[in-house]
Amino acid sequence: MKYFRLYEDIPSRTALGFGPGGTRWNHRGVPMIYLSNYSSIAINEILSIKGALVTKSTWILSTFEIQGEIQVFDLALLPEDWNSRPPGRTTKDIGTIFTRDLSSVCLRVPSARLNLSAFPEEHNLLVNPLHPNFSKEVVYQSSEPFNFQINDLSNL
Repeated sequence: MKYFRLYEDIPSRTALGFGPGGTRWNHRGVPMIYLSNYSSIAINEILSIKGALVTKSTWILSTFEIQGEIQVFDLALLPEDWNSRPPGRTTKDIGTIFTRDLSSVCLRVPSARLNLSAFPEEHNLLVNPLHPNFSKEVVYQSSEPFNFQINDLSNL
């Protein structure tokens, strides 16, 4: 299955890179890569977090093929504050437990930027880069520049 990642084009960032920072589904110090099953979701995630600041940077959109079974998050376990902003501890705990129990390389979760009714058809993917099967199941395919700049439309 094809997945996408949008990341800022700065030195030391790579398509499969991860940093020590925590986000919605992981605590600080717990490595995790976030992917989306549509490029538009990946773009929407960054745009809704960074706002107009996205135009000040250059970005790269990478494509991956996920091979192997993808675990799906059980919505019955979804905490009430799962999409709060800033992210709460409950979702960070869920993602952190997922990475530590090594049950799967990937976990399909809802995007906090979409209505929950979009799940599971539209979703994000939590990827554990330290899982022993990571390099077998997460296959990098390609990257291309992505630009949030708005062109001058006054001549239309």
